[in-house]
Amino acid sequence: MHFTDCHAQLMPAYFREPNVNIGVGVMAGRSPHLVGAALLEQYRITPNSRLAHAFTHLDYVDAARTFGKIGGFAHLATLVKKVRAALATVHIMLTVWCRSLPQRASQSDGAWLNGTSAL
Repeated sequence: MHFTDCHAQLMPAYFREPNVNIGVGVMAGRSPHLVGAALLEQYRITPNSRLAHAFTHLDYVDAARTFGKIGGFAHLATLVKKVRAALATVHIMLTVWCRSLPQRASQSDGAWLNGTSAL
């Protein structure tokens, strides 16, 4: 399992991707600066799908009503519980690295880890 870019978001939330991402010079109109229909076309994502809602601003209100909130540690907890149940004899280590939380160790000693707990 890999969970990244959490922004200390504990609960799922409604999220809208931006409708503008300006690429400058040779990056104009190229990934990762694509948004909306151009992004869907480039990555062959079906419009009005769950992935289209996750990665674009298109039809945001209707998609949010259809697909609901996204992200958060609540969804991660559900996934960890399912994996733990499927692999009952395997120990799972959850490592949390989140720049939004206070650091336990100074950044100067190279320790960026905020917390580790065995589940």
